[in-house]
Amino acid sequence: MEVNDKPAINGWWIIVSFLLLILFPVGLVLLLIRIIQHRNLSFKKIADLKVSAYALLAMYGVIIFFSQVGEIIDRKQNILGVASFSAALLIPAGFLFWLSKKRTKQLNDRYDSYYDIIIERKIKSIDQIAQMAGKREQMVKNDLQRMIYLGLLNNGFIDEISNSIVFYESSDEEEETYVEYEDETEDEAEVVQDKLFPKKVECAGCGSSSTLKPRETIFCTYCGASLVYPA
Repeated sequence: MEVNDKPAINGWWIIVSFLLLILFPVGLVLLLIRIIQHRNLSFKKIADLKVSAYALLAMYGVIIFFSQVGEIIDRKQNILGVASFSAALLIPAGFLFWLSKKRTKQLNDRYDSYYDIIIERKIKSIDQIAQMAGKREQMVKNDLQRMIYLGLLNNGFIDEISNSIVFYESSDEEEETYVEYEDETEDEAEVVQDKLFPKKVECAGCGSSSTLKPRETIFCTYCGASLVYPA
């Protein structure tokens, strides 16, 4: 009779059971909470798909690591177990990555649709935009906020009172007004300078006085110190 000195309860399966029964449910609950919170955030929902895929890859890595630690079970059973878990984790992970890529393209297409509705068709009401896009109003509002953040709707903001998107214009008139104001200020400064009169300036070196014209700089005739017309 062959004696088997392996423990009755396999250590490798204990570790896997712990990951699946303890950590996995907690992670599943946290992921569910995240999905609920991002219900109306399209770009966050895409990120959730990637997070889920990476989580599956991480679990696969942990399983591969522990499958290589010690000769806990016979090699054939080990290979079958790893192959089963690989299929159960890698296939869903690959599907989630593909789905996230597909959703990203759909979101970009939706951004193009929003741009056409708002800019080309001149429709600014979020309620009407949501009806035309076939999406929930809150989702459309969040999508538009994201477009504004990305610079896809320049000078736009969402007016919560009218529930519409509004654009403010940094018009050429404002720039012209600023330039004209600057020119007027310079002209006024020149006029003020023209009205300046000669002043007596006391030398800091010897105390003698000299008369200076506006913007004039001379040297004291007694001590050679520099004298500048006061600003």
